[in-house]
Amino acid sequence: MISLRDQWTAAPASPDGFRDYVYTIPKLEGSAHTVSLEVFWCSAALLLDGEELVNYEEPPSMGGTVRLWVDLPEECTGATLTLRPKEGTLSGQRVLSGHSYLGSSNAVFAKFIFDNLYALIFGCFTTILGCIVLAGGFFLGHRKSKRTYSSLFLGLFIFFSGIWVVCDSRLPMLFPAIRCGSCSSFL
Repeated sequence: MISLRDQWTAAPASPDGFRDYVYTIPKLEGSAHTVSLEVFWCSAALLLDGEELVNYEEPPSMGGTVRLWVDLPEECTGATLTLRPKEGTLSGQRVLSGHSYLGSSNAVFAKFIFDNLYALIFGCFTTILGCIVLAGGFFLGHRKSKRTYSSLFLGLFIFFSGIWVVCDSRLPMLFPAIRCGSCSSFL
């Protein structure tokens, strides 16, 4: 698997201020290759030797970070990948993230999961801990003391903190790819 961090070459800016980002694919072993790109606040097209692989249109007033999962054809060694931001994209902004990868579909998926494993572990731990504290608060609830309410609030805080960390990570970007059953779907 190849990290595409600092691997893209920015083409000269066009008269409208937009620039394409170009990467030449090296020799890849095996089959079923995927490129996973993270783009910021833009509509973009990904081209392979001039042929459009994916065309992402950012919904109006819904800007943010988007992860594109694109399957590559079997024989793509030496081909040129081009990321082309579209009109309406702010030309002065950073378009690509350092969290972009190229390789076998399984390796790219595993790298994405590994990079976000901290959130999954912390989320599971705090969810379980929050449920334990909540159960303790309910169990002690017959006393109706301030301590009981404090433990209920602490349990809720821990529980929702875990959910917040998972939702704030990049893991939710994975769900549309799983729902569609293919890496060729994109977010």
